[in-house]
Amino acid sequence: MPGSVPVTSTRALTAATIDHALRLADLGPEAALDADPLLARGLNIAGGRIVHDVVAAAVDAVAAAA
Repeated sequence: MPGSVPVTSTRALTAATIDHALRLADLGPEAALDADPLLARGLNIAGGRIVHDVVAAAVDAVAAAA
């Protein structure tokens, strides 16, 4: 319910993501992903290709249903 508590939800989202954003800014994407396994687990697309298995499976399922 972020819309009902916009300030609180914004602060929570910022608290959860700021370290990753700063690491990306300081190190650049490749070094940040190498340095942070949790950040790397969130990578969905690299080099124009889907690299996350779950996302790839979901895209394949949608494409098959179309």
